[in-house]
Amino acid sequence: MAQKEYIIVSTIGDLTSKIIADWILYFGGKPQLFYTELENLEIDKIELSNQKRLSSFKSSSTRSFSSHTEYIVCFRRGMIRLNKGTNSRANPGNFIDIENRVKYFFTTFELAQKEIIDHFFSSGITYGRDNESRTNKINNLKIASQIGLNIPDSIVTTQKSHLLKWSRSKNQIITKSLDIGMFFGDASNNKMYQQLTTKIDIKDIKDYPEEFPPTLFQERLEKIIELRIFYLDGKVWPSAVISQSQNNTIDDCRNYDPNKMNRIVPFTIPNALKKKIVRFMEAINMITGSLDFVVAKNGKYYFLEVNPGGQFSGVSEKCNYNLEKEFAKNMMHYGSK
Repeated sequence: MAQKEYIIVSTIGDLTSKIIADWILYFGGKPQLFYTELENLEIDKIELSNQKRLSSFKSSSTRSFSSHTEYIVCFRRGMIRLNKGTNSRANPGNFIDIENRVKYFFTTFELAQKEIIDHFFSSGITYGRDNESRTNKINNLKIASQIGLNIPDSIVTTQKSHLLKWSRSKNQIITKSLDIGMFFGDASNNKMYQQLTTKIDIKDIKDYPEEFPPTLFQERLEKIIELRIFYLDGKVWPSAVISQSQNNTIDDCRNYDPNKMNRIVPFTIPNALKKKIVRFMEAINMITGSLDFVVAKNGKYYFLEVNPGGQFSGVSEKCNYNLEKEFAKNMMHYGSK
């Protein structure tokens, strides 16, 4: 029987990953932290026949991974990169010159390697996805609505005329990133930059250009509180963020003042909502994730989005949920099957 190891693919600054690894070690498991910034991976050998399926990979730090070992893999804010990639990018529809043809060949060659590594390296139980914790907001909103969760009225458009027509029936609207928002630090001035949810003044839409890049707009909900609901394998841990007491966090609780943080407290949600959340997470094939909801002034719960690799240590500590321990126990549970 193959031995089991627990790999957490993460980034250097993610304290949550270290705490989960400590709990796995405490429970007698063998954790490995694989940092995106420090290590790359390449195919060492893959053998396939009707009789055997063997695979091995090498990392840039000389670590090796083999199919002789069973891995439980967790992608937490990290991804696997090729050790010998050329970073080629080419437009497949533009084959005017030989240089672009060669670039496209290398692009597809790298893609094939990446798909092989993704499939063989994490072919067992996998938490998260090897895509920098991405998930599609619009697809998720559609699935959530189909399951019966309330969602805010939303539109993705490139046309001012479409936006004007849609906004006529709205009291207020907001815009947010269509994908994961940018978040980065500038070492030159020691500042952080982040895309946040922003309120849009409807009367200003007339000043927009006639066409713009695909942009997500939503009806601005009048909310009582925000909810962060951590989900893990069929269980939920809800918490309430008291964000309405400060003007800077009314539309996005991430826009907080470090000297005056929002309170975060345990919260109880209806059983019917729990069941819909489980159905939703199963439908999008996520074992774990942090879901954002709001409780609106009309008393309804509205699903906003889900983050596959969201930070939950703050919620864990403030609500006494000990989520890192629960995460480690769950990984060990799958590893014991």
